[in-house]
Amino acid sequence: MITAILAGFMDSITVLIFFTILTINLCKMFDISPVPLVIAEVCTANIGGSGTLVGDPPNVIIGSVLNYTFSDFVKNTGPIAIVATIVVTLFFFLINLKGLKSIKKLNDNEKEKLIIENKISNMKYVKIGGSSFVFAILFLVTHHLLNEMFGFHIYASIATLLPAMVCLSLLKEESDDILRSIDGETLLFFIGLFIIIGSLEKTGVISVIAEKIIRISKGNPILLSFSFIWICGVISAIVDNVPMALTMSYILLSIISQTPELAMYKSNFVWSLTLGLDIGGNMTPIGASANVMAYSILEKIKYT
Repeated sequence: MITAILAGFMDSITVLIFFTILTINLCKMFDISPVPLVIAEVCTANIGGSGTLVGDPPNVIIGSVLNYTFSDFVKNTGPIAIVATIVVTLFFFLINLKGLKSIKKLNDNEKEKLIIENKISNMKYVKIGGSSFVFAILFLVTHHLLNEMFGFHIYASIATLLPAMVCLSLLKEESDDILRSIDGETLLFFIGLFIIIGSLEKTGVISVIAEKIIRISKGNPILLSFSFIWICGVISAIVDNVPMALTMSYILLSIISQTPELAMYKSNFVWSLTLGLDIGGNMTPIGASANVMAYSILEKIKYT
């Protein structure tokens, strides 16, 4: 439940990096396998992340390309994410009930050791990081209102980049270590991905795909919505939902431009696509970036 809530505001990948390691360490103390718990956390993080603009990488892409705000996601996919999280949590609890009953209770020494090992050592980091995090969330929620009030466009990305810059300027000496920890390979992956999808759009490939989807669905909005949920969900389990989100966002724009009468159903298609990609990514270990991250940590620590 905690991973689902945090994933909605911190991104599912970030949450699972922390929670996978935490779960493994806790399970060692409780003498149980961490695998069922990590799998459950992966599923709830992806589902919880589907409820907000910043919860999953596909949401950020869909929101940016199709111009939807943080509050749009919360109002439309948020309630579904809450219900789905409760259902999935109960499901994993019931199928692992037998194993959970065998958990040993920690004695006072083990509890004390756990508290000491996880004690906060630098309150400066907590204050600066916590304040910046709160600012980022407030900015994400209100940036579209600020656009209307001040008459200039503020992108959602500024909501996270601005507090990140403040953090680096306040931390000073520690900022070098933080910058070195940035995953450059992931940034290069997204840069390359956007270049490829942009070239497909300019060369007309996206338009051809959109035309075929319209022909197959016969322009039926209900059939298109189901297609975005199920077909995109199944494909994202094989391809990874990040490139799927970028590709399908441009295909959706092309569908609407080619068939103006479907424009009134744009929001329905967007939320169907979002839920299909985010929840469909749970099907396989490679379906979402968060899955790959969590399962690779398990593999490194020799859990299968």
